[in-house]
Amino acid sequence: MSAKDGVKLESRFKLGTFASMILLAAVAGVVAGATLLPLAYGLNQFKDVADNAFNDIETDQYNNSLSTETIMYAADGTTEIAKFYAQDRIVVPLDKISKNLQNAVIAREDKRFYEHDGIDAMGMVRGFFKTYSSDGADTQGGSTITQQYVKNLLIDNALQEADPIAAYHAKEQTIYRKLKEAKSAFDIEKKMSKEQILEGYLNVAPFGPNVYGAQSSSKKYFNKDAKDLSIAEAALIAGTTKSPVMYDPLTYPEEAVKQRNIVLDLMLEQNFITKEQHDEAVSTKLADMLHVTDVPVGCQSAKNAAFFCDYVVNQILHSPQYGITIDDRKRFLYQSGLKIYTTLNMAAQNAAAEHVVDMVPADDKSGMEDVLVTVEPGTGKVIAMAQNRPYNGAQTDPNAIDTAVNYAVGRSEGGSNGFSPGSSIKLVVLVDWLRNGHGLYDSLYGKIKYPFIASQFACAAPFNPWTPKNYNGDTGSSTPLNGFNQSLNIPMIQMAGIDGMCSWGDTAKMMGIVDELHGDISDPKYLGPAMVIGTENVSPLTMANSYATVASGGIHCSPVGIVRIVDQSEKEYEPPSANCERVLDEKVANTAFWALKTNVTQGVANQARISGWDVGAKTGTSENEFHLWTLACVVQACTAGWVGNAQGDVPLTNMSMNGRYMRRWTSGAIAQYLVQPYMKDMLQATGAQPKPIPDADKSFLTGRSYASDDAKDSDPTNPNHTCSDEDKVAGRNGCSG
Repeated sequence: MSAKDGVKLESRFKLGTFASMILLAAVAGVVAGATLLPLAYGLNQFKDVADNAFNDIETDQYNNSLSTETIMYAADGTTEIAKFYAQDRIVVPLDKISKNLQNAVIAREDKRFYEHDGIDAMGMVRGFFKTYSSDGADTQGGSTITQQYVKNLLIDNALQEADPIAAYHAKEQTIYRKLKEAKSAFDIEKKMSKEQILEGYLNVAPFGPNVYGAQSSSKKYFNKDAKDLSIAEAALIAGTTKSPVMYDPLTYPEEAVKQRNIVLDLMLEQNFITKEQHDEAVSTKLADMLHVTDVPVGCQSAKNAAFFCDYVVNQILHSPQYGITIDDRKRFLYQSGLKIYTTLNMAAQNAAAEHVVDMVPADDKSGMEDVLVTVEPGTGKVIAMAQNRPYNGAQTDPNAIDTAVNYAVGRSEGGSNGFSPGSSIKLVVLVDWLRNGHGLYDSLYGKIKYPFIASQFACAAPFNPWTPKNYNGDTGSSTPLNGFNQSLNIPMIQMAGIDGMCSWGDTAKMMGIVDELHGDISDPKYLGPAMVIGTENVSPLTMANSYATVASGGIHCSPVGIVRIVDQSEKEYEPPSANCERVLDEKVANTAFWALKTNVTQGVANQARISGWDVGAKTGTSENEFHLWTLACVVQACTAGWVGNAQGDVPLTNMSMNGRYMRRWTSGAIAQYLVQPYMKDMLQATGAQPKPIPDADKSFLTGRSYASDDAKDSDPTNPNHTCSDEDKVAGRNGCSG
């Protein structure tokens, strides 16, 4: 504001204050029951009473930060995934709002806007006397644009604070409320220019039912920006402000046109438009003006990224850094005007969304579901997440095609109870074996002692006698690498028996495995040898992330979907942390990754092979063939693919999925029809370049025999195993005192 403007403003307030004092003194007389002020009062005494009455009014506290929409973006920073709002509002500066609308609102609401000091004395006196004479039955406004700005600010502030009492009082039609409103308006005009007040009003006011501010209203009714509104369009939405519901052009078109024409008459009367412009606008048919566009809101509008959107929302709602309570975090999300920049790679997401439906269409007669989720090793960034069922945040019927349940994630992230991973969990066994200093080519004896009992496994919870078998019935001798590549159960169980279940549980926890039914997978209360062949419940995201721990060279990161959050004032908020840390020796991780590669080149995961790429993969089938998995990694990305029935245990036998019939569906088929084609397309779409998987460390290419006498005391599943006194005291190697 220039010095000249400041002098004009000060002069306006000196003159305007006196008029306001007279008004308030008159109103005070009305409230007291007097029809006229005592004539005995001289002018000076009259003004003193007015000044005191005005100064004694306590105004409400408010802030100018409006509740506005939050936008979630993909990793490119420009692609919008979804919008969230408590009030449909997009805040824009005054120069982005058509002059036609500015003029229309002034003509309709406050023709002396540029002349008064926030209070229109004549209008308020008229409104007060009308309200008083009817005992409040016929409340009259007389409010200036400045007063309406104050009122709407208070309502919006109350919404942001979740304070219904404050919202009620802000709307209250009483003389005292009008006095407070007037005092606040008077104070605001000392601090803000007319242009700033008009801008604020045009952003806060309702211009239709559940639509706030000029920009959102323009988008809804005309599918254009507020800066491009014509005279007729501006008059139409300016006409809604006195009753946003009753004058809604979609619900009450005749009344809306009537109000539009009233506004046009006022604009002509006040010389905002010419007679020709007036007549042209009046003759415009409503149907020719409207181009209604419903602005989609929430994850429901995120299309093929809806479940990723849901995952991000849950990350915010479960992060105390964004509010003490869940309601605080909801207000943070829906009312803060945030820009949320996520990890989602749209090229990868589009490929995932295409392939989950190609594997199992949503309405497939099999009733199966499937999931693809991809994590970036070393960062925890979730770059794709898709499932075949359409997202419906309100759907609770488990038999419906659409669903609110995100099968890619666990319960704490708004998902399911997880699924049995089968042999895909055997990577944990191999990593634990290497962590304990064993080699890939060690000899594991073939003869086993049945049944397995808890005393054969250090740190195992009690379990019933157990007689597992290899899928091919073979119990011959093997090496850890061969047992892993051929997905044999017995070698994996033997390896866990040698090092104990507590060691296995610790390794699983290090790699980020979470048991969705019990939480901490290392809790000794639940540790049993059947877990090493996949009887626990895990989510696809957990599995993809655990494999990423190996593919990153031993760096574990918590999965994250957000990289940056900034509000409308450009304030930065710390995103949920990936908490990346080294949990595995790099030699151990690289050797395990190399073993995954040999599982593709020499083992049962050969259908995950991608020409020109080093791929490490492991397949998995749950014991009762209810769930099928393939985990596949390249250096840049790890993907979990899952197929099953989330509502119940349905064997994947004698079944067609998308026209492909198999007597017995296998996890290899999931590699062939779901994960491999997705990975191939995803890598091409994202422009990734092949990188070699590191070689195994030579120290792990050993050949120690676990059938020899010198190993028997450290091998509880060896039939010749004996317990030393030290083993008994320590309770290790399956021994107890």
